[in-house]
Amino acid sequence: MRSHHALSLCCLLIAACSSTGLGEGALRTFTSLDGRTLDATIKGYNARTGKIEIERESGKKLWVLPTVFSEPDQEYVQQWIAADQFMSPAKFKIKVDSEKNRDTQYEKQSDGSKVKSGETTKIIYAITLENRTGIVLEDLRVEFRAFILKHGYEGKQSINRVGGGRLNIDKIATGKKVTEHTQPILLLTDYVTGVDYSTSYGGSVSLSYYAKKTYEDYLKGFWVRVYGPAIDGIPAIREWCYPSDTMDDYEWQD
Repeated sequence: MRSHHALSLCCLLIAACSSTGLGEGALRTFTSLDGRTLDATIKGYNARTGKIEIERESGKKLWVLPTVFSEPDQEYVQQWIAADQFMSPAKFKIKVDSEKNRDTQYEKQSDGSKVKSGETTKIIYAITLENRTGIVLEDLRVEFRAFILKHGYEGKQSINRVGGGRLNIDKIATGKKVTEHTQPILLLTDYVTGVDYSTSYGGSVSLSYYAKKTYEDYLKGFWVRVYGPAIDGIPAIREWCYPSDTMDDYEWQD
């Protein structure tokens, strides 16, 4: 059996992104081209003018071109701008679709009948990243985690487990999309064969076989992290999950 579903953009935005940008930068000592210094944080960026807004320790804010600062400061500013654009849901979009395939296994019995012995559901996620930042994004890393409950029947203990993997994306040009597929997430259902006995009026005994479920996997949550441009070696991270409370119910596991 084969099924396909696409998660809505509405759910995507609610689950994946609660912020509209990177937020303010860390306090930094900036050095101007003539050697003067000031301690300030970056507050924002205007793509139309190319200026950044900085706030001094006194609380005074001003808009300046990054070119007024030293080369190391300009590099830091460009890192901050790239990360800020990456963190904007409008400028860097994450979309996740999934495809399911189910395979059923049977076991032949002594009377020639076939009884279900197991089911395997394979889920593959297609993760689409769209770059509208105006900046070429390079060396992106996508990691995903699947939180699975192995539910036990007939008094068997239920078990939680985590699956996952990693995808590397070399480059996304501005205005382009890239779609990568995850390794399959496998959900298993196990059965044992039960036997019913019945006796006819003549005393003969007949057997009928049936499948009895012992364990069944349930996918409780799927969580994606996209590691983007780095500031001083620390990458900006975008997150997406379904259901939207996955990040509340589970912890990311490395």
